Amino acid sequence: MVDIVGGNMYIKQILESNMHESDIIVTDGFYEVLCCYCTCENISVGSRVDIISTLLSENIMTSKKTEYVIEKKNDYYSYFLTCKVVDKDLPLVQLGELKMELDSPLPKDIKIGDFIEFYVSRLDC
Repeated sequence: MVDIVGGNMYIKQILESNMHESDIIVTDGFYEVLCCYCTCENISVGSRVDIISTLLSENIMTSKKTEYVIEKKNDYYSYFLTCKVVDKDLPLVQLGELKMELDSPLPKDIKIGDFIEFYVSRLDC
């Protein structure tokens, strides 16, 4: 899912890399998250990222906050996030310009434009 340089999400830094996976920092120029990039493709700093996928997202609920939040948790890849819902069907959320597809369905009472909060064990590209 990595493309050419440009776009709103891109690889800011490659922390570790081997033939099968890499630890990368993905940013929109303001917000940034640590992601696991699992592929044999060559990647480089500045490469565009189309979407971030969540792994084991849980405790999804409407947030009282109407601002983006990134809290790094103790597990290497885990986060507590507050994001805005942009598509209920996929489901797709955004944190700044970072677009994330959730691996869990949204609760039925959540609408497009709502801010939600949740825990995620890992973010993948």
